[in-house]
Amino acid sequence: VFDGLSLIQQDVRDMNTPLADLHEALTLVNSWYADATTKLKPKNIEKIVKKIGLEKIYTRLGIKTWFMGHNPLNTLYPKGVEFLVRQGELTFGSFDKGLSAKFNDNGGMVHIGTDGIFMRGYDDRQKGKIIDHPNTVLLKMNEDGTTFTEKAWTNDPMSRDNFLDQMDGQLAAEEAYLMADFSERTGEGWHQGGINLDARLLNMQVRRDGKGVVLPASQQPVVNMALEGLSPVIISVVPLKDFAAIE
Repeated sequence: VFDGLSLIQQDVRDMNTPLADLHEALTLVNSWYADATTKLKPKNIEKIVKKIGLEKIYTRLGIKTWFMGHNPLNTLYPKGVEFLVRQGELTFGSFDKGLSAKFNDNGGMVHIGTDGIFMRGYDDRQKGKIIDHPNTVLLKMNEDGTTFTEKAWTNDPMSRDNFLDQMDGQLAAEEAYLMADFSERTGEGWHQGGINLDARLLNMQVRRDGKGVVLPASQQPVVNMALEGLSPVIISVVPLKDFAAIE
């Protein structure tokens, strides 16, 4: 199984491979992975967005933006969960646009960059052309095997300015967290460096005489001695010319 997944991994990471050529690999993975292992279903996403609220979840996770896959957008839109959900400065995004035929959409991807966040994908089931801002659709099949669009939803993007403002806020929050953590580590009672010689942390096996007295260092098998818990590293050796400097 894992050898097969490694081969699929190589295919999907090849940036020169067209999406149409990846369809077989992605369909194979979806057949046993997505539905069988996804714990958060559309009804759970609806509850998070509409009842619990993003703030309560995101505060515990320490994030401002969350993108999720596995739940096709054409199963979320009917529940009122759009491609991008904004609640204040918090964003929830869903980027699964159902590339596999079983999910009844045309397939797509999310573009995230300094020009904003928007959907890119195929404009029809034949996968002949990739466009920006494709609709999420719910496809149905005619008796003759052809498909038609039963419903369609617009995937509204996030503008460049909104995206950069949100990322700036995220970076500012992370910087504040790191600086607070650094302040705690460098405050009173915290000492950097040194070697902790607490006997409880060391496992030293030394030779002793018949009375249990530790033998002098000259009689210890230093080369073969089992010494755990201490990893000395010599960074440099500098000759000391002025002994007064160490007083």
